[in-house]
Amino acid sequence: MGKSVAGGDHFQRMNYLYELATWQTLVLGKHDPGQAMARANVACMDRVGKKTRSRILPQLKRTCCKKCHRVLVPLRTVESSLKEGVLQWNCRCGESKKFPIGSDRSFKTYGERGNLD
Repeated sequence: MGKSVAGGDHFQRMNYLYELATWQTLVLGKHDPGQAMARANVACMDRVGKKTRSRILPQLKRTCCKKCHRVLVPLRTVESSLKEGVLQWNCRCGESKKFPIGSDRSFKTYGERGNLD
């Protein structure tokens, strides 16, 4: 039998909650009650990660607003702008995320490095 990951069921639950929130954001309308469910699912994913002390992958963290727990989808829930090599995402709640573009091309997150211990 193959190796099992410690806390694998927590990762599966967080992944399911993220996928469900993304689906609700993309498929359901902008001003639909489904948006409230999507935000609740992201908040639940965050709580599961904190309670079980499981790391949420940076790719998932980057696409969620920490203030209002919205899934950040360009042209739907977030406005983006590029100024002087910095990509800035502005959420509807007023929170902004900044990503330096091209400053260190060899940079890899811990999820991309492969040492998920």
